[in-house]
Amino acid sequence: MSLYKRLIKEKDRLGKKALRFPQTDKELLDRKRWERIYIILTRRYEYERESFENELRGSPEHNS
Repeated sequence: MSLYKRLIKEKDRLGKKALRFPQTDKELLDRKRWERIYIILTRRYEYERESFENELRGSPEHNS
């Protein structure tokens, strides 16, 4: 499995339990890990940027 796919998988896994406003140490660690992975994906792979740009252009493949 490629690094990109592993990062996506880990982001999805953490996204289910990472709280927006963490209150315990464990919740804070989950949130920090999720943010770190999201930053890596957006900076290195331009994650979600392509789909956002396609929506702005009105691409039929992203309009539902």
